[in-house]
Amino acid sequence: MIKQMYFIQQTNNAAQVNSSPLPANLLLTPSISQVPAEKVFEVITAAIATVYADTNFRLPGDDDFSYLVNTLLRNILKRFPQLRLAEIPGIFSSGARGKYGEYFGLSVISFEGFIEHYLVSEERKALIIEKNRMLSAGPESSVPTADEQFDISKNLLIETFEKENTPWFSTAALTAYGFLDKIGLVTFTAAEKWEFLQKAIPVTLEDLRREALKVMADQIRRRQIMTEINAFKTCQDEGIDFSPAHSQLIRCAAKRLALKSLFQQYRDGSINLFELLDSKREVYLSLQTQK
Repeated sequence: MIKQMYFIQQTNNAAQVNSSPLPANLLLTPSISQVPAEKVFEVITAAIATVYADTNFRLPGDDDFSYLVNTLLRNILKRFPQLRLAEIPGIFSSGARGKYGEYFGLSVISFEGFIEHYLVSEERKALIIEKNRMLSAGPESSVPTADEQFDISKNLLIETFEKENTPWFSTAALTAYGFLDKIGLVTFTAAEKWEFLQKAIPVTLEDLRREALKVMADQIRRRQIMTEINAFKTCQDEGIDFSPAHSQLIRCAAKRLALKSLFQQYRDGSINLFELLDSKREVYLSLQTQK
């Protein structure tokens, strides 16, 4: 009953936040560590309910929904105290729409992954810059420096390496791959990249099938996924072009496979990943100064 009440009473407010640009003075408002936890709970609950409505997923049962909301509340307050209430609905909405890369299912890991990606996004950096301008603080000292941005990306890469066999990998793989590519550590030939794409086709089909199994109780959503699966298999069997959406899924899967291959190379070569990444710091810094 709790989730239904919030779904009815709060969804419109959350949707309104999602559809409006974030105010320039957003970061001058109190962070979630400075507001009552009950208010954070309300915003998280409403934002999650809105995402379920927008994606046409059926809301989980009361116990599962309560676990999802309360676990997210606890983890967000602990891991992301710098967030503002108004940021949360937009993060969840953008993440569910694929803005921060591929994800599977609406879980604690998925929602936390959305926040991780948002906090290092250009959108968030722009808000920090604007906050400093409004405060007339002179040099934008609280804007992450290029060195700090490198460390954020490096730490995300290390975490992805260490959690390769956990659900975290699917959430962070694309960002980690992009970082390695940017600093020149993705050295696959065109032929090797093509091979990853070919291998990614059956992987993507299997991902879609797993997604269909997850929503067995939601007949509408399951029919939608089964329609996608049939269309995907037709393209695969007949050798015709995949749809843009399916092509994007294949590219994402190919990058995950490529990243796993790189990680295996690092393990086989007993490479110290910290030292390897730090050796590319100057490359990253020079690219940042060229922007």
